[in-house]
Parts: sequence; structure tokens; C-alpha cells
Amino acid sequence: METNAILEHAAIALAAEDVDSFEVYALESSGLSIEVKNQHVEKFQRQHQSGLAIRILIDDHFGWASTTDMTQKSILKTISQAIQSAQISSKSSEVSIAEPIVSENNFIEQLGQNILEISDDEKINIARQLESSTIAKDSRISRAYGPLYREDLWHKTIVNSKGVVAKASRAMVSCRVTAVAAGQDGSESAYEFMFSPRFEDIDVNQISSNAAKRAIDKLGAIQISAQSTSVIFENRAASYLVQILAPSFFADNIQRGKSALVGKLGQQLYSNCVTIIDNGLLSGGYGSFPFDSEGTPCQKIMLAREGCVDAWLYDESRAKLDDVKSTGSCIRDDIRAMPRIGVSNCYIEPSSKNFRTMISQVKNGVIITDLLGVHTADSISGDFSLGAEGFLIENGCMGDPVRGFTVAGNIHTLMTTIVDIADDLRFTGHYGAPSILVDNMVLSG
Repeated sequence: METNAILEHAAIALAAEDVDSFEVYALESSGLSIEVKNQHVEKFQRQHQSGLAIRILIDDHFGWASTTDMTQKSILKTISQAIQSAQISSKSSEVSIAEPIVSENNFIEQLGQNILEISDDEKINIARQLESSTIAKDSRISRAYGPLYREDLWHKTIVNSKGVVAKASRAMVSCRVTAVAAGQDGSESAYEFMFSPRFEDIDVNQISSNAAKRAIDKLGAIQISAQSTSVIFENRAASYLVQILAPSFFADNIQRGKSALVGKLGQQLYSNCVTIIDNGLLSGGYGSFPFDSEGTPCQKIMLAREGCVDAWLYDESRAKLDDVKSTGSCIRDDIRAMPRIGVSNCYIEPSSKNFRTMISQVKNGVIITDLLGVHTADSISGDFSLGAEGFLIENGCMGDPVRGFTVAGNIHTLMTTIVDIADDLRFTGHYGAPSILVDNMVLSG
């Protein structure tokens, strides 16, 4: 049964039941992963998933069920399970079905080749080129580990009893490789990646060049002693700081008192050079889509404007509690998972300053290029203690590579000590940042 027919069947069946409101969410997704080793295909794996999730409300009792069996019999069974779920659940004011909202902005994205029309041989060749090109960059590169080509396609459809009808498709291509460099004192490795909704925008030479350079630059890394110094978080590392910060702006965390920003709306909390945005309509963005997982149009939200806390991210239920409109920030990790609040493309707004110029303004300090253990940060308090590596800054120039040190603090305090921002915005998936300069950061050797 085709998705449209399945949805129509489910909606008709739900309308015949004694429910106050309902939502049907259907997802079709497919993917391809290709990995090579010594120019031989090590992995060639296709994935396909289709499924349907149903949410219903009966007198403020919430019911939910999902299935990956898209047959008429299974759909009817899933509806029955959702109704049974509502019958045994407690009353709750924390769940509601989205009202239709007319989008004020269109999601505009430059289209490229249809991924499905590109041959598997051409995709395999991308993975092979990632490996061979990386090794060829320098005699010190001993091998290229895990050269990967991946593509994902999604088709989402949402209908509900309040009149929401939303459907759209999107694709994403990503590539990654890790370069291993050998030196007199051992070896170092570094990875590089790239993603784009356009196959033709993937630049194998750029990926392999950056991976090789990062690995070679790390050779001969030294230890540093504990110190308080100026720190530049390179864009890739800075994007992980945004990942730590973002949950503080989720409306459910605010309403439940699980954010350090409770009661801070409208306050000047961060450095005035910090503007934080979540933009679900960003062209080329990893998390961009016309609508969220409730069918609400995505939009561009200013979370913090020049240091002032400006907005929260809402889904329909949390918006109803605060008597505001949803920001289109509902996401689903899987067809079998309950929807929740999340980001689309969350980032610190860049300035017009060149990264090299930023380095030249620091007499002595440290550049942090990579952070380890981001998942251990406390999303409620914002406290973190992360492993780090990077380079010394000596007399305004990049110096020796350094590793094996720890950077610790509080993400909200860190945002108050940012003194400069560069123009080199970069995303690591859903989170992005330019390089940022922080004054007097404590580093532990």
C-alpha cells in the first residue's frame, strides 16, 4: 500500500473512533553506506525503513503507538493500541496536537543531481578517491582509515484531525576519512568530513587535504602545564560548545526547571558579540526541512541576540503551556520514539574577522582544535570537563601542537567571556560555530 493511501486509510479509521484529536506521522527513509579498504569495497550496505506513528487525545488522556508494518491490518492494530494507551494513561496538559500554521517563509534549496540516478560505481569511486587521495597528499601519511561515502533520503508526511497536511522529501550526502601520519616520535590521526544535499558539492580533494594536514600538524605534540590563558576554540571545537549550550533553550527544560536559563528571558546574559540562532530553513543545512515532526513550519529563531536571551524553542505542547506559538522545533529520533524538542541548525552567528587575524591578536595562548567527551557535559547546569588538543599561540603565531590537557568550566560563563568571533562558520551536523576567542580560560595539564 502506498504511503498516501496508508495515511488516508489511517485518518478515516481514526475519524471513526471516539477520539478528540489525532495525528498520523509517516516516514519513509533509505540510506547507502560505502566504505573501502586498500581500494576494495569493505562495506556496501543499503538501509530502508518505513513506518507510521499515531498520537491521539481523549479527554486529555494521551495515547501513542507506532508500527513498521505498513499493512492495513497492522494500521488498524496500531490505532487500537494507541486508544488502549490513552485509556490507561493519566490526564496530562503536556500533550496537544498541532494547529495548522501558514508558513511566512519558504524553504529554498538549490537542487542538484538526483541521488537515485547516480550509479553505485560513481559512489564507490568517491570512497576509493577519499582513500587514495588522502594517502597521496604527503609521504608521512601512512594510511587512510575508514573512507566513507553515505547518503540518506527522507520522505515525511503528517496529517492530523485539526487540518495539518504536510509532506516533503530531502536527501543528504556525507563523506568522511581519517588520515594517519607517521613521525619520528610516533603517529597521529585526524579526521575530516563534509556533507551537502547536493552530490556534486562533495569535494574529495578538500576532504583528503584537510585530513592529511590536520594529522601531519599534530606530529610532535607536547604536553602543557596547568595555566589560565587566552583560548581560541577553532570552529569545529566551538560547534561542540553550541551542542552543550543548546538544551538550555528548550522550552520543556525551562518549564521543568532543568535549565540554567530559567527566569533569564530578556536578560543580557552573554557577551554582546554572541548571537545564537536556530534556523530550520538554512539552505544546505544538515537539519533543514520545510516543517517539523508535528507538521509545523520550520523557521529562523534568534535564541540570543547580542548576548541577550531572546527566545525558547517550542513544540506544540510546550507552546500551549506558555500560550505562544510553536517554533517548529519538534523532532523525532526514530519512528518508534516519542517526539521531543530539538534543534535544526543551531549556531553562533559569525563576524567578518579572519581566523588568522584573530590569532595574530593573541600574544600567547592556546588554540583548541578538538574536544573529547562532549556527551559528559551537564545539560542542566552547563558544567563541562573535556579532553582537548590543539596548538600553542606564540607571539601571535600558531606554535607547537599540544595534547593531553583538559578544559573545564561552565558553558554559560564561557559565553560571557567571549571577546571575539571569526568569520569561519562551520557545522558538525546540527551544530555550528565560527572560531571564538575566550579570555582567561583555565587549562589543566
